[in-house]
Amino acid sequence: MAALAFSVQMPGMLTTVQDSGRWSYQGKGMPVAGAMDMQSFALGNILVGNDENAAALEVTLLGPTLSVTEGEGVAAVTGAELGFTVNGEPIANWTVVTIREGDILSFDGPRSGCRAYLCVSGGIDVPMVMESRSTYTRAKVGGLEIAGLAGVILGAAARRTPVLIDGFITTAAALAACKIQPKAREYIIASHLSGEQGHRLMLDELNLTPVINLNMRLGEGTGAALTMHIIEAATRIMREMASFDEAGVSDLDEDKILS
Repeated sequence: MAALAFSVQMPGMLTTVQDSGRWSYQGKGMPVAGAMDMQSFALGNILVGNDENAAALEVTLLGPTLSVTEGEGVAAVTGAELGFTVNGEPIANWTVVTIREGDILSFDGPRSGCRAYLCVSGGIDVPMVMESRSTYTRAKVGGLEIAGLAGVILGAAARRTPVLIDGFITTAAALAACKIQPKAREYIIASHLSGEQGHRLMLDELNLTPVINLNMRLGEGTGAALTMHIIEAATRIMREMASFDEAGVSDLDEDKILS
């Protein structure tokens, strides 16, 4: 069967990508995240022939509407009864159903329970952050914005274009990008150090020193905006400032200057 691809027509109330979580980073300030109902999550993956840790969609109460844009495979919903349908036909939980290009997957609404797991053959393929694909919304880990930013960083590095990162979210994207292509780090400039403990840990992992570290809680891109002036000034000094030789002052008598 060809790999499945989906288009999101409606996101649902709270639909996230989850696997079994990230278990090795609590000492660095990153919670485990992962599926809330691990048993339903793991059994759903077994039903569709995946590894138990393959990423799935965790659907809370009101589910999404998805269209299959490519491929053919199987799907199963486990956990809460949220009215799963394929092309409008109800599909019982814990039932494996074949899906293919053109099919519409949706949820009519909750019958019982809170969280269901939509597992598909091959799993949900999103970039890994700290050895997991799980979404952790408070840290903005696993969201599409991080995936997009990681792509921007990789694209810029491929063109040998420097990238100035700002706070926690862009640094998480930079870390993901460098896990994919370590050489991307050579083109990343860290603008500042924010107040979050995890930000310092990510910069340490990237081996980057922030340009600004003044104990300020900068946000909304202001750290990068401030740092741009410093970078522009530094490049102009390198390109335009005259050396002593060029200025004709290298041979001046020091005693005359001080007298």
